[in-house]
Amino acid sequence: MDTVKQSITPRVSLLKPTNKEYLIAGIFLSSLTLREYETLILITDGFSNSMIHEIMQIEQKTVERHISELYSKLKGAIYTSEGSTEFYGMVNQKTYMARLVNIAAEA
Repeated sequence: MDTVKQSITPRVSLLKPTNKEYLIAGIFLSSLTLREYETLILITDGFSNSMIHEIMQIEQKTVERHISELYSKLKGAIYTSEGSTEFYGMVNQKTYMARLVNIAAEA
């Protein structure tokens, strides 16, 4: 499965957004709390968990909880639009979340 992720992830970031991706981005981003969204932006900018902890001035466990919620909500958004979570397991979740943020920013 990791080999599949490594081969698909770079290609996914180059593709033109599909209508489903606009839908996933909308569902995913609209489900986030403000703090989850702040965490997402820091993740997509490449900050580590410990750096996020320092920047947001929150406990390390809180950062981990926000990240766990992000993954859960991403999986839910993909399931809502796809009817399955198979695609979720095929991509690098951090890279795909960054793509969704970019898609939303371009819309």
